[in-house]
Amino acid sequence: MSNNPGIFELTTIIDPTLAAIPEHIQMSFANGGHATSSLYRSFGDRYYTSHIDNSHEHIIATAGAALVGTAPGEPSRAVILGAGGCNDIPLPFIAETFDHTTLVDADPASSERALSRLPSELLGKVSLVGADITGIIGPFAHTIGNLVDRHPDMPSFDRAAAEYIRHIDPQDAPPALEGPYTFVSSHLAMSVIAQGPGDILEKLTKRPKLPDELQAATNEPVDPLTEALKALEGRLQSAHIAYLGRLIAHNGAVHFADTTDCIRLIKGAGFKRTPLVDEPALRAAVQGGYTELRPSKAWLWKSSPPVAFSVKSFALAPRTAQQR
Repeated sequence: MSNNPGIFELTTIIDPTLAAIPEHIQMSFANGGHATSSLYRSFGDRYYTSHIDNSHEHIIATAGAALVGTAPGEPSRAVILGAGGCNDIPLPFIAETFDHTTLVDADPASSERALSRLPSELLGKVSLVGADITGIIGPFAHTIGNLVDRHPDMPSFDRAAAEYIRHIDPQDAPPALEGPYTFVSSHLAMSVIAQGPGDILEKLTKRPKLPDELQAATNEPVDPLTEALKALEGRLQSAHIAYLGRLIAHNGAVHFADTTDCIRLIKGAGFKRTPLVDEPALRAAVQGGYTELRPSKAWLWKSSPPVAFSVKSFALAPRTAQQR
């Protein structure tokens, strides 16, 4: 791919973590990418402008802090995890500012469309990696698919799936990218990837998930499968925070931002707030491995009626062994 054929051709590297995912699951990622970009186009002027402005402001500020620590003559390298269509990421600025930028996403076609808007002189400084940044989705989809075939009755499947999910350890599963990087960005990626196993379970079993607010309203005990999935979400979030620390150079900086709550207007019931991350655990993970370069910032993103998200953004530097 290039803006001007003959000048530069982008090659997408497919990481084994993406190659392991069944094709129909990969297609669902692509459909999600199209839907997200469509929302930005449809609601951009009315709902997304302030969110995009906030996102750009914080990403650019942390990218600048990353360069402050770069020694003269040292190549500067950036990686954008969960890049997708770069709808709220200042891609031209990042590509121009750093000597090399790597985009990583499980839907590389969305990132290719974003890159197609770059001038060819910047495109030559960018590489694209198709990867699952959790590293678990391929094995998860295959195992759940096998369990569906082996356990046609729901109670038997639920017990087997819960037992499997309880033993998933995502800490060392993410892809081995070619770090360390001067600047690492994870922008609204962690909560999405942490919900991936639940989305896949729903797709393979054709059984809709019960929304958290409705689950709570039933006053019924949480079933073991739902409990196992929620615990896995927490482990995936902790693993992602740790992964950022493994990618960053000792003198680099991390931009980390995510949606912490979903706020939904429910007709006749007012507003319902659903937590998307475990904020105390998130804060503990951040403080355990990083120094905050500036106070965290929160804003409200009215993504589309009747839904809004609380977003929290961090600018982080890796702690030294002595600081820990």
